[in-house]
Amino acid sequence: MVEIESKQFVKGICISIDRNLMKQVVDYILQPDSNCVEEDVTNFFTTSNFLDSHYNDVDTKVGGLLKGLPFNEINGFSCQHNEARADFFYKLAEAIVQDQMPVFKQLHNIPSIKYSTKKDLYKRIQKAKELIDSSFENDLNINNIATYSCMSEYHFYRLFKQVQGISPMQYIIKKRLENAKYLIAQQQMPISEVALHTGFTDVFSFSKMFKKHFQMSPSSLLKK
Repeated sequence: MVEIESKQFVKGICISIDRNLMKQVVDYILQPDSNCVEEDVTNFFTTSNFLDSHYNDVDTKVGGLLKGLPFNEINGFSCQHNEARADFFYKLAEAIVQDQMPVFKQLHNIPSIKYSTKKDLYKRIQKAKELIDSSFENDLNINNIATYSCMSEYHFYRLFKQVQGISPMQYIIKKRLENAKYLIAQQQMPISEVALHTGFTDVFSFSKMFKKHFQMSPSSLLKK
């Protein structure tokens, strides 16, 4: 199922990839020294265990690939039996596996026996992550984010750290620092303004965290 919210005309396509092809791609991409069980990974990509996802065209391989798809030539595409058609499906299968492998590993870190529960909890964490991504410069309260995700503060904190590898507050600070780096490097914004704009209370604490995260001071970046 695909849901599209838009006030403008939207073109859409439905693409089906053979399960055997997905298994071959997983076998090819999965590293021999990986701690993932091959059967579990294969089941994730070839059964209903697969998690429905959003693929934007900025930071996902699938989104970038589909963005470049010639929709004006899509009619009759499924009937083409040539190398170009095969190459497209190979690339798409590879992109899906590369985009979703981190998701599989994050799901694997959620301590639940039932897979349906893992999916539900993962979606709650993603909902919280999306909230942080859209408002990290504000004065975010962890308890409020947990409530927004329909979890207790303790449960949310522990689960977020298990899935993302860092605590919610560490993730917020990471997002603020990444945005600050962009504002300094690309927008040439004064450091004092950057600190306030990205949610830091004072320039000193901002500069200290910035240097620790990027191994260089904000002023050094501004000079470059």
